[in-house]
This record gives sequence, structure tokens and C-alpha cells, in this order.
Amino acid sequence: MAARKEWPKNWTPLDEIYAQREWTLQEAQVVSRAERSYAIWVHWHEERVMTADAQSELRNWCPLCPASWGDTRFRFQVPPEFRPFNNVREALDRLENSIRKQASGSWLLSPQMVDDLPIRPHTRLVRGLPHTTLGRLIEQLASEKPQGLKFCGHTQAQEYSLVNPAPTFTPLWCVATDTEGLCPFCTLGLPAWSPQVLRTDSLPEDIHAPDNGELWQVVHDFHENAHRVPSLTPDEISCPDCRQVVIWRQDQGPKTPFRDDNVVF
Repeated sequence: MAARKEWPKNWTPLDEIYAQREWTLQEAQVVSRAERSYAIWVHWHEERVMTADAQSELRNWCPLCPASWGDTRFRFQVPPEFRPFNNVREALDRLENSIRKQASGSWLLSPQMVDDLPIRPHTRLVRGLPHTTLGRLIEQLASEKPQGLKFCGHTQAQEYSLVNPAPTFTPLWCVATDTEGLCPFCTLGLPAWSPQVLRTDSLPEDIHAPDNGELWQVVHDFHENAHRVPSLTPDEISCPDCRQVVIWRQDQGPKTPFRDDNVVF
């Protein structure tokens, strides 16, 4: 097996890190594994997939972010201008404070929390720990039994499909500070959540994330398609039409991000 590539210290298109014959599904899996643990940043933009070593001092903001308003295709990482939590303790303390602010006198549902935050159920939230989605963090917080908080965990069965032929079960949580009676998921009769033994860095929640095959295909398409807009600066583009497209894109959206990256809650 070939030695793992060194991740670039500066933002680089993924199709420039891997030559066409090097880019395989196995390498797409390597990238995904590094992405889930924040060993690298991965920005899946419409134009290209950008990556960089996340252990460097780089901000979570790549050269393609200004033209796209910092919009990336959601996979496993927090969006541009945000940072993952540095450790579980920081994440749990922030999560507890957020719940106490929002769940006053009523049940707070984890899908509602996801909708209100710039994340997805499969977003990893802690650097270096690939199992730290919001649902899994709530589970850890519930195990600590913080005073004044009530937790109720349930299991959600994902729909069957050709991509998902086997049953997949993901967590749903209700949290409250001061309420009585059954939680909404109890009322619906959903089964209780049981802790899972997870032997890989992937999670059942990943069922709705773009998979390794999609990542392989999009980078493969960049390798195959000779007439695209690959360069990050207009001066490097010989095609006048493509040059105008890049100039227009650079005129859209914010020029620079905020001074500091934020956490999601």
C-alpha cells in the first residue's frame, strides 16, 4: 500500500492532490476518514472540492468561499466561518448552556435543534473525535445527569432504499428543564434509545450525507473535464468566457470572513 499523502498546508483542490490514476474509492475513503476527525478541512464547492491540513493555522475559509458566500455541500464538518469544539468538555458545557436557554418549560427536540443550527444530523462537532454528532453529544450529556435537565432518548428507523437496504437506527432526543408528562416521541410510541457500540468512524446518521462514491465521482469528473474553471485567479485562465465567469463570481458574496471563527452553539 502506498504511503499516505501529506495534506497540503494551504488550500488546494483535491483533484490536484491526487493524479487521475491515484484517485480511487479507497482514497476517497481515506479523505472521508480524515474529514470526519478534522485532520483536514474539506470544502465541497460547486466548482471544486478544496482541502487543507486542519492542524495548521488556516481558518475555515477557502479561496472559493467568497464567491459562494461560504456555502458548501454539507458532509461531516461545520460550515465555513465556524470551528469544531476543541474537546468534549467544551462541547458539552456549551450544549448544556444552549439547552437551558431554549428549553424553558417545554420539550426541546433534537431535530428542531439541528434545524435551528448551521449543522446536519451527521455533522461532527469535536476535533479529533468522529462520533461527536449532536445526537451523540446529547447522549453523553444525558449520562452526566446535569441538575434540572430531563432527557428522553428514542430510536428512529430510517427508510429503506436501494442505497440503504439494511435497517439503520439513529437517535432522537427530547430535553426539557421544567416540564411534566410524556415527551412528544413517547406520545408517538417511538422505541427507547439504546447505546450503540460503534467500531468504525462512520455513523448511522451518515446515511443522508454524500457518500464516498459521490466524492470519488465529482473529483473524477474534474479530472475528466478539460474545459472547466479550475483556476482560482482570473489571470491564470486563458479562456475569456471562463475568465469572465470567475471575475463575476469573485464579485459576489463577502470578500473576507469575520475576524474569528465561531462555534455552532
